[in-house]
Amino acid sequence: MKSFQLLDGLTDSRGVTHRDGVLRPATAADEIRALQDFRIHLWPERFLEVVLSSVLVRLGGLEAMDAGLVQRLSARDRDMLEGLYREVNGYAERT
Repeated sequence: MKSFQLLDGLTDSRGVTHRDGVLRPATAADEIRALQDFRIHLWPERFLEVVLSSVLVRLGGLEAMDAGLVQRLSARDRDMLEGLYREVNGYAERT
């Protein structure tokens, strides 16, 4: 598991900004489930959002993680999470 702090964070409807989180390594089942998601067949570029929503253990005090939550993050925060995802799962860095 990898703890992190987002650069921008996500502000909820109450005005609370959530930055601190925990990301766990993905399992084969996480990645297979993401590949089976109908949204990935329509928008393959959303694979990362779907799989990240599975491996985000916590983001601030938010109760549920879903692809929509990841989609609402800033580009800087999504890039940071992608880097952490690659690091935690032993994937090569993007060049």
